[in-house]
Amino acid sequence: CCGVFTHRHARPDGLRELARVTRPNGFVIASTRKSYAEATSFENAVRRLQDAGLLMPALCLSDARYYEENAHYWAFQVLDKARATGERL
Repeated sequence: CCGVFTHRHARPDGLRELARVTRPNGFVIASTRKSYAEATSFENAVRRLQDAGLLMPALCLSDARYYEENAHYWAFQVLDKARATGERL
């Protein structure tokens, strides 16, 4: 799965659904503008999913070039538990 998280487009909890529909050991690739990550506590959402055993951050390119402002580029590996659970955090 690949996607962009931006203001008024997708909330950080959308990562849970991307993990659910991605094969175990597959990857979810996403980018977030720096302002979006800060305004939505994106890193906290990532941490909750990691603590739940759903996603493992494989790579984060922080504060990298983007159009009007810098962005973070993320690669997450989906763990087996992501497809087995329907629970909400």
